Amino acid sequence: ESGLFLDEDDNLLKRNEVWSTFVNLSGYVYTFLLSADSPSFKVSVKDLYPQPHSSHPLLENDNKNNYIAWDLDQTPSSTNTHFKPLEVPFIVPQTNRTIFHVYGIAPVLPNGFAFLGEAETKWTAVSQQRFSQLVVFDDKFEISVTGMPGENVHIVVRTPKQNIVRVVCPIPASGSAKFRSDVMACNSYDNEKMTVSQTLNALKETM
Repeated sequence: ESGLFLDEDDNLLKRNEVWSTFVNLSGYVYTFLLSADSPSFKVSVKDLYPQPHSSHPLLENDNKNNYIAWDLDQTPSSTNTHFKPLEVPFIVPQTNRTIFHVYGIAPVLPNGFAFLGEAETKWTAVSQQRFSQLVVFDDKFEISVTGMPGENVHIVVRTPKQNIVRVVCPIPASGSAKFRSDVMACNSYDNEKMTVSQTLNALKETM
């Protein structure tokens, strides 16, 4: 589903300058927003989702901790090495016909984790073609990752302590792997066991 998210009373809607598209991942809604040639404006959960989705457990509470966002202009590069998500609501800066902003918006899961998918490497960081079967537990989550055999998928996770963890997920010959947040690593469905080195490296990342 895609379309403009601002209401009929807002001039931005009338000028077709702000667009959004949604991805439903196991009942959790991810949003990608494009702003071009528009004045600065504030984005809240109610702006994005004016009608609550019964399948999404977080939409009924318009709390700033329910969602986090990131500007694709702020992902690491040769001059910018710090990736810092924004709390929702957030302010979109003024844009023009040559300068625009693209944001990803992810739900904070009930256990405090936020799965940001390929936030540092893809404009559409979370898609149903890449990720599926998101299962949320009290203190962790698991998600299936699909890709070409031999491909490395770069995953970004924010922990309940608001640390950013980056994980490289190798896709095995089967084409599917499972990411687990308790060890911050991926393993093949052909081999459910994590290696000792994977586990130790994951634990170091979360400290």
